[in-house]
Amino acid sequence: MIQTQIELILLKQLLFLLLISALSFSVSNFLLDGSLNSTVKLSHELKTHRDSLYSWNISNEPPFKYRVLHKFLVCEVYKITTGNQDDNRTFFLVYRSTAFLFHSLAIMLFYFFLIQINLKEMAFLGAILFSLLPPILLAYNLPVHTREDTLGYMLLLVGLISIIQNNIPGILIASILGVLCRETLLILPFVNLLFNKNHSLFLRLFISSICFCVFLLIRFYNGIEPYHFWEGFIWNKNNLLQVIGFGYITFGFLWIPFFFRILERTNKLPFNELIYNSAPAAFFLVVATTFVGGIFNEIRILYLLFPWVITIGLSEYTEHKAKIAIQLKSKGYQLYASALALVACALTIDTVKKADQYFVSQYEIPFITWIIVAAIHGYLGLLLMPYFIGKIKVIFRYQN
Repeated sequence: MIQTQIELILLKQLLFLLLISALSFSVSNFLLDGSLNSTVKLSHELKTHRDSLYSWNISNEPPFKYRVLHKFLVCEVYKITTGNQDDNRTFFLVYRSTAFLFHSLAIMLFYFFLIQINLKEMAFLGAILFSLLPPILLAYNLPVHTREDTLGYMLLLVGLISIIQNNIPGILIASILGVLCRETLLILPFVNLLFNKNHSLFLRLFISSICFCVFLLIRFYNGIEPYHFWEGFIWNKNNLLQVIGFGYITFGFLWIPFFFRILERTNKLPFNELIYNSAPAAFFLVVATTFVGGIFNEIRILYLLFPWVITIGLSEYTEHKAKIAIQLKSKGYQLYASALALVACALTIDTVKKADQYFVSQYEIPFITWIIVAAIHGYLGLLLMPYFIGKIKVIFRYQN
């Protein structure tokens, strides 16, 4: 009877997450006119003519031509559907359908990932949070440029779950497929090499070596071509305010508990030793590679940190929710939150009215949407500050 009730709750939560997936996918594409809203929009994303999307011209350029897994899966489904006949409309529907499949599966896999790392109580809320953060909610709006990324999130989660479960075939398969999906997923064998203490160093080095060989082989096989590797670094260096702004927007208020937790010295057992111990290294690796080889405005790249940033935030809330509840009920805090809300609304309205004066781009970037998103996360971040300032005071008082 109890088992049946648990299964029923699980089913209801998964169905609700599917609904949330459809909602976030629809908001980005249909409400905000994202890249999957029309063949014209997708043609810009794939750098091809709107009447021949199946040409997928961007996949002929480095570094995109080394990210073969996503194209292979989409094109195989397309070939099966059309029988090797060119049909632009069918390709568009297949591409959009597979994008939604990867989008929704990434959200559901994160739900199961949270259960695996002893955050079962927060798994449902965590999956919803994952689906509503800007890199997923606005995944198909400029300047995010989501293509194979949701598939990459899936493989990252499968790999981390495999490491936690000591599943060697799972680690190897997820790591190899990750490299074939996109080069940034080399983070998976990196985490396994440095932080998986359940396997011998030789085995971890072996898996990492195979992944690095795959990384090289795919480049030699598809042809090594020179390209402007430093383009992202130059742009980031010259636009530091946008780097900070979009960097913050990626996780918003969740950055605060993340930074606080990894800097805090504690003897408490973490929710999961692998995730907790690897968080600083993962942060450094993703941020450094994004700054050097990517563009911070494309927040989908920085979002590879979600297994660490979101989970640490959820863990912080789980451990201290009683204290947080007390603070939320205090009149002083409620007055602070109300006053802050009024100021935030006034500033947001003023910025939205003057958006044309502040922001100019040759691309169709929905600046008003990003202004509102930034305002919401800025407000939520400031709401957290009294709590964490209080924790800092307690730590200094204890040390003195």
